[in-house]
Amino acid sequence: MTQAPDRKRYEGQIDGITVKQIQNGRNAGSDFLIVKLKTATELISALAFNEEVVQEMRGLAIGSWADLLIDEKPGKPYQGEPQTDRTIAGYTPISGPSGDPAVEGYYAEKEDELFGGPVESPAPPAEQKPYVSTEEQKNRNIHASVALEQAVRAHGNFSEPTAKEMLDMAHMFYKGLRWLSSTDGLEGADAEA
Repeated sequence: MTQAPDRKRYEGQIDGITVKQIQNGRNAGSDFLIVKLKTATELISALAFNEEVVQEMRGLAIGSWADLLIDEKPGKPYQGEPQTDRTIAGYTPISGPSGDPAVEGYYAEKEDELFGGPVESPAPPAEQKPYVSTEEQKNRNIHASVALEQAVRAHGNFSEPTAKEMLDMAHMFYKGLRWLSSTDGLEGADAEA
């Protein structure tokens, strides 16, 4: 006995559309679509067999918004994980998220408790700096020190001891700036020239 599908409404941006042909059965040779939809909470895949839906969705641009009626039912487990079979029953183009709570994983408009207006979304996560090994950082510091010493000698016409003192003061100033600008305050202290 098969379980009746559960019809749900999803909205989001089209993340991918693949056109394929049915190979076997009474509809062999007919086109169907594999649609990837990026909702507010997840990326889902669904199949479209209905001829009208296939025709309407066939030329959709990646990134366009869609409101989809999807019939869901439990599928065969894959590698021990439960799966959900999703079939698109209806398609409506939309210009953006509706904020409708009837939509699965809807884009919520949070209200400011004090003033009743929308709450600003949190800032995007800070961009991660690429990993730099201690040895690479040490080499960078050596190259910077040599370049600074050459610049002091070339432009200042200083004697060797005076240039070395100026270099040491500049190096300490540089280390202090690096320590202040580091995210955890330890980068400058740990990286020795």
